[in-house]
Amino acid sequence: MDSIQGIYEIRRERILEYMRLAQDKYKWAVRPIYGRVRPGIAPKHIGSCVLLLVSDTRFLVTAGHITDVSKHTTLHVAGNNELIPLSFDSGVTTNPEVPRDKDVHDFSVCALSDATRKELGDVKYITEKEMHKALPLGLNRLRMVMGFPTSKNRKGVDNLQRRIGGTGWTYVSFATDDTHVATNLGIRPGDHVFVEFDHKESINPDGVGTHSMAPAGASGGAMFDLGKLDDPERLAKPAKCEAKLVGILTEYRARNKTIVATRIKLVLDACQHLLSMRAV
Repeated sequence: MDSIQGIYEIRRERILEYMRLAQDKYKWAVRPIYGRVRPGIAPKHIGSCVLLLVSDTRFLVTAGHITDVSKHTTLHVAGNNELIPLSFDSGVTTNPEVPRDKDVHDFSVCALSDATRKELGDVKYITEKEMHKALPLGLNRLRMVMGFPTSKNRKGVDNLQRRIGGTGWTYVSFATDDTHVATNLGIRPGDHVFVEFDHKESINPDGVGTHSMAPAGASGGAMFDLGKLDDPERLAKPAKCEAKLVGILTEYRARNKTIVATRIKLVLDACQHLLSMRAV
């Protein structure tokens, strides 16, 4: 006789299904970034980035404090088969005249050259149709963060096995009241999206307690909206991916147990600004 699942088990299984579907769809669009001080020295993990397709132009976006590292090391992004050196000469950093600790948006975008696009290989670029420019509301919506924490990538690159993809990390939680959280953090409401996270009480996808993990290095990664969970019509159908990009990860506020992401609309505005500058 088949066992009857309770609503908790059904909801939990669906959360994992939605998470896996989003991972499969976007894993090649969220990439790790490494730094190399000089030739002969193994690259070290620095952070994460997201690849976008905006107005037929391919962009790389990451946290602004990640690109700051380029002042003393050469940044590389993991492509399909190798590490590709990055140049941000044609990029835009928000508030470039403001000290980074005062830059609440904290992101950089770079329009990729044809040569870089070719070197990256068969990766994915998130299109504008796969983004939420207007943030969907509702506390029953799921949000997922995806990035490459340094704690999972301390060994850097395995040159012998050409393991350049890095070890990714995803975390799913329910949406927060963004206006309330922004006010508590002293951030202007409307520019950011948030996910609650406690690095001291992490759990693995099976719900079993595991070692604590700090998400440092996931900065520059992605925050997705996975859609409503408690939607009877959706639950009655086979799971399908409804995930869309809503933000770029910028920081983790440990005291507030909150992961912060800058809204993708601001990033898209910066991309359009960069395109307008190039057209002049």
